[in-house]
Amino acid sequence: MDRFDISTVKLIAVMALLYSVPAHAQRTDENAVTVAEDAFGTVVGHESIGIYDDGNVRGFSPQIAGNLRIEGLYFDQQGGLSGRINDGETIKVGVSSQGYLFPAPTGVVDMTLRGSGNKLVLSPLVSTDSYGSFGFEFDAQLPLTANQLSTAVGFGVYHNEYGNGGSSKRWNFGLVPRWHAPNGLEVIAFYSREQTNGDTSQGQYIPTDNFLPSRIVRQVYPGPLFAVSDYYSQNIGLITKARFNGWDLRAGLFQSTYNSGVSYSNDVSVSPDMSTERNVIAYPNSNNASLSGELQVSRRWVDGPRQFLIALDAHGRDSLDLYGNGESVDLGKAGLNQVIRASKPDFTFGRLTEDRTHQLNLGVAYDFNWKGLGELTLGVQHTRYSKAISVPAGLNSGKLTETWMPSISVAAPLSKGWSAYASYVRGLEDSGSAPGYAINGGQILPATRTQQYDFGVRWSKVENTSLIIGFYDITKPYYDLSVGKIYDALGTVESKGIEASLTSTPFKGLTIVTGGSFSRPRVSGSSMISEPVGARPIGKPDVKIQMNVNYQLPFARNIVFDAYVNHESSVAGTVDNAIIIPGSTRFGGGLRYNFKINKIPYEIRLSGFNLGDTYRLTPIGSGVYVYNNATNFAAYLSADF
Repeated sequence: MDRFDISTVKLIAVMALLYSVPAHAQRTDENAVTVAEDAFGTVVGHESIGIYDDGNVRGFSPQIAGNLRIEGLYFDQQGGLSGRINDGETIKVGVSSQGYLFPAPTGVVDMTLRGSGNKLVLSPLVSTDSYGSFGFEFDAQLPLTANQLSTAVGFGVYHNEYGNGGSSKRWNFGLVPRWHAPNGLEVIAFYSREQTNGDTSQGQYIPTDNFLPSRIVRQVYPGPLFAVSDYYSQNIGLITKARFNGWDLRAGLFQSTYNSGVSYSNDVSVSPDMSTERNVIAYPNSNNASLSGELQVSRRWVDGPRQFLIALDAHGRDSLDLYGNGESVDLGKAGLNQVIRASKPDFTFGRLTEDRTHQLNLGVAYDFNWKGLGELTLGVQHTRYSKAISVPAGLNSGKLTETWMPSISVAAPLSKGWSAYASYVRGLEDSGSAPGYAINGGQILPATRTQQYDFGVRWSKVENTSLIIGFYDITKPYYDLSVGKIYDALGTVESKGIEASLTSTPFKGLTIVTGGSFSRPRVSGSSMISEPVGARPIGKPDVKIQMNVNYQLPFARNIVFDAYVNHESSVAGTVDNAIIIPGSTRFGGGLRYNFKINKIPYEIRLSGFNLGDTYRLTPIGSGVYVYNNATNFAAYLSADF
């Protein structure tokens, strides 16, 4: 289904919500605030809260670094998992990563697959927003044989209208069968496919000197209409969990693919008089594919209050990335907010670059837990990382890196209600790829050595309340756009900071999740770089605060109000720090109304985002900006049949 009639989808959605048989809740009880254990990052269904996410933990991206897990197992993601199989995500950082056998410097994002069991659940969901988007999802939990075989399955179709004025159409499908054998063996498989068509290429505003563009009219696509892309993501996996003779085995094998047709970088070069030169860079069909997996065997012994665990681990990947140099076309001059129309040129692309990566990690970990005294976790991994690049000109290159990556963490109670933790870890992490606006757009960047240490305390003396305060220090290479428009390593960035999390239910019906990161990321320019490199990294705020509140009305328990406040301090907009973008505060909120018809649970959720209509430019590279979304209202109607 590459194309679909949205009016037909709306009719199907309404009919699905009207037809029902009683069942148990699946989608109508999703609430990220009430299930969050801390304020560092939680995703449940359509909801996400926390100061961190898979693109930003302590100022860096776990997704780019390759620190994603599925059900705790290593996963080299190329194409995103759709919501049809991904039930949610948690950020393993700070205190939540203590006892994690093989941690990573940039934090770990652990994804959970949708569950199923012995009860039939059918869950449609309809969504819309004030931009004009519409979506319909249908998820099901299907018991196939009693107590043994079941599956989660679902599909979704969407018409997306973006805050930048662009649009796309999308559909997805997912399947998660589970088999529970009587002897404790569990086998989980999954398949996920997501197809996007006609995705417009967002305008990227690039001033010709050190100034910011005047206020850009939002929700207007600057054109051209031909700069649209079709692409798909596909993920297939198999997970096995078993216990035999006191040993636990966990294994996973995953294939992840992202395939794109011709894609575009839509560049708007802005002059001081706010006139613009429009330029589009077209990139040929590209493909990113990876086979990854992990095998972990562990044994736990219990001796009274003491527990001992030893684990052997092997995980790795084999990935192939195909990409090519872009072809640029000048579309002429236009006003800052003028929409341009242009015919699609005939692009001629050459051969693709082949970029292959092999990585194998072998590790051993030991965990000692003495009830009432604390926990110690020791680990070491050896990684063998090789990269081979074959370019059309025939200038092939390759590199082999081998290194040891130790880790240690300790957690201990201090007094009643107080505990402390500390950890140190080294890693070899990916650096992502060069963005489309760079001369080397699409180029896969080399893996880099990183390290992190952190420590902190946790207070939980009051029931239903938890306070975490921690310090962290991370060192990584600093990549951004050079004066020559090449995306490359410019030096080293060290991010030091304090992070805090408070989760509390002070009385029945009120839940508060609030947190903040107070950091000082600073750059040391490489001696090999002649251009000026400022002390502040691009787009990294020193202060980031988020607060979420849920309040259930005491006289109407089926009505819940929610609100959020997000604040970010100023950020650097250019490598030399000549441009500093002021901070901003955004807030929003909404309500949930739960009700039943013929014993069937329904939920209506209304949400408002950026209700103050705050305007802010966000740097996505040195001197390259996009704007944030204007006020938007969204509505969801879900049911569990």
